Amino acid sequence: MFKSVSFNRVSIWYVIVTLLFISFPWSERINSVFILLLVIHWLADKKLVEKMAQLKNHWKSILPFWGFFAMHLLFLYKTQHWQDAMHTMEVKLSWLILPCLFATENYVNALFQKRLFWLFCLSCLLSAIYCVLAYSIHFYPIHQWTYLFDRMYFSYYIMHPGYYSNFFVIAVIYLLLQLFEYKKLSQKETLFSIFMVILFLATLFILVSKTAIIVLVLFFIYLIWKKLESLQQRMLKYFLFISVTVLTILLFSQVPNINKRIAETKHDIEKIDHQIPFANSTGSRIAAWKLEWRIIQERPFWGHGTGNANSLLMSQFEKGQYADLITHQMHTHNQLLHTWIELGLLGLLSLLFMFISSFIYFYKNNQALGMWTVVLLFVYSATDDALEIQSITVFCTFLICLLLFENKKQTLSSHTIAT
Repeated sequence: MFKSVSFNRVSIWYVIVTLLFISFPWSERINSVFILLLVIHWLADKKLVEKMAQLKNHWKSILPFWGFFAMHLLFLYKTQHWQDAMHTMEVKLSWLILPCLFATENYVNALFQKRLFWLFCLSCLLSAIYCVLAYSIHFYPIHQWTYLFDRMYFSYYIMHPGYYSNFFVIAVIYLLLQLFEYKKLSQKETLFSIFMVILFLATLFILVSKTAIIVLVLFFIYLIWKKLESLQQRMLKYFLFISVTVLTILLFSQVPNINKRIAETKHDIEKIDHQIPFANSTGSRIAAWKLEWRIIQERPFWGHGTGNANSLLMSQFEKGQYADLITHQMHTHNQLLHTWIELGLLGLLSLLFMFISSFIYFYKNNQALGMWTVVLLFVYSATDDALEIQSITVFCTFLICLLLFENKKQTLSSHTIAT
């Protein structure tokens, strides 16, 4: 009377990867569960030994990720703060595990990728709606709508606005690439894409993460160039490119929240001394970076050991009597400097090699989304210790590996659910 439904390995993989991807805009704890399920799925394979043997076919792509992880493992012998070291190793596990999982078992194809990203965009949309509903329940009775467009209030019940904005940046980039480069959308899909881009941009203008805005501006400049590069008249092409780029930057700067952040940044950098408050996000970063450079100069080649960066920075704050930064446990806020402190020059080079090799691969294979995911992670690493934050590291690593090892030969119809 009832047909029994059984799922083959590929179908289960599709389900886990989809649920993992759409969980990112909600909770890092939830996506940690799905990563664990993906690992269990990978291990529960009769052809596990054969699958592991396939790693040698992808060693060039995997080496940068494993090399960066190995550097952290190697420098553990220097650590004086095992709790911090274990935290950083836990976060860096994604660079070890995810390349292995996706290099040996990846069923992504054009059709599945389209469905996957549409669901991700829908998840971002629902997540933003949830933020508005959460505000209306918890904050409206006290503040009415006064703080709805305040970045800290808006995403209070999800995560920090700086982390949260990354998901909307990727969603906007994906949708705009579909609209302007690939142009394979139906009329309904085009209209819905435009609708979501407008909503996601509005969300980003509320969250107003400096990193997100920088990446968005760079991406819009990229789109402008792509639209103009076919012009034969070189002078006209460059004139239009510069003019439209300047106009785009001016338009971005006139958005109220962005304009406010620019004014705050100008004010924040006027005076940077030991009395600087933690709330001064730009000034406190600059103060930290200056002290981090001092730490690097002590051991520029050999580093201080995995997990030691923040404690060394705290010692510098104590020497300089940065009272408020000590109270709020200010951390390095720059992954490049953080890595250089802990792993030395070789560690910094391994990090840069990971970025550059991934970017070159995506560039050569005309994979713009992968390319811009690397750009997003790099810009975030230059302004925050991004690879010490699980929600950023796991999301970007997942996306990079998913696209880097995508199986272009697979077809969705060849892996249907068995009934």
